[in-house]
Amino acid sequence: MTLQESVLSTASNGQLPVLPVVITALMSLDLDAEGSFAEVLALANVDPCLAIKILQSAGAAGAVRGGDTLPKAMVRLGVSAMHRLVSERSSATVFVPVTDAEKCLWLHFIQVALCAQFLVKNCKALKVDADKAYLAGLIHDIGRLVDYEQIAQAPNEIESSDYHDPEALLHAETHAFGHSHVGIGVIASKRWKLPDYLIAAVEHHHDNLRELRGPDLETRTLVELVQCADELSVFVLRRDSSDLAAVKALCQRFLDSKSAVLAQCGVDVALLQKALAYMQDEAETAFLRLKLGKAPVCHS
Repeated sequence: MTLQESVLSTASNGQLPVLPVVITALMSLDLDAEGSFAEVLALANVDPCLAIKILQSAGAAGAVRGGDTLPKAMVRLGVSAMHRLVSERSSATVFVPVTDAEKCLWLHFIQVALCAQFLVKNCKALKVDADKAYLAGLIHDIGRLVDYEQIAQAPNEIESSDYHDPEALLHAETHAFGHSHVGIGVIASKRWKLPDYLIAAVEHHHDNLRELRGPDLETRTLVELVQCADELSVFVLRRDSSDLAAVKALCQRFLDSKSAVLAQCGVDVALLQKALAYMQDEAETAFLRLKLGKAPVCHS
């Protein structure tokens, strides 16, 4: 079996890394107790692997519809299905991120989710669901998780390359593995029957959105939110975010050359700068819930 065939097999089987904190929390959880759903949701909001498993289970049960979010998927699954999901995750193989590169992967997911959600909440003209924006940000790079399951050194190999923007990341992946995370992520998200707007976020977050045709306005807005948040997160992780002039230039460049929706809705450089600062601070706090130590410093 070739590497790409192995990766595709992982996408089909839905096998993704399971963090120790998730296993420990799920094993000790009483789903019949009040507040148990909130505990699972809190975990899923910082671990895209658990979030995807919930959505995948809901999709397999025919419970996911186009506009689903995690809370809706969990409610539609019901207690008995959640019991089965918890049991499956509790018996899965545990993965412990050790290097900064491995930890940065999870930090990036959280940063993009928080940033996308912040922009929705702070720009009234963006008529999209903040929970959808968060979830789209959290799972946009699921192809990297699929790669991770089959290529143990994938995060370390990619993080050691000299990429400083999302486009360069794609080139580094293609050079190292013969494929990027986008194509693998699209295959996985479709096989897992994820909601359409999430598939769109996975498929198009590296595309030229000014030329994108097909998705409705809400979906295109969600994709652009993820693309913008992805740019800001990669900047924070790969460059010096204390360089305010560079941050301002990045924000202006995105609005001038890439934005198809956000700029028209009133998102400006000042708001993007606030989003970056919020994302950086809040993600460090959220990362602590994973019990992997302090948020890593990932500059190349």
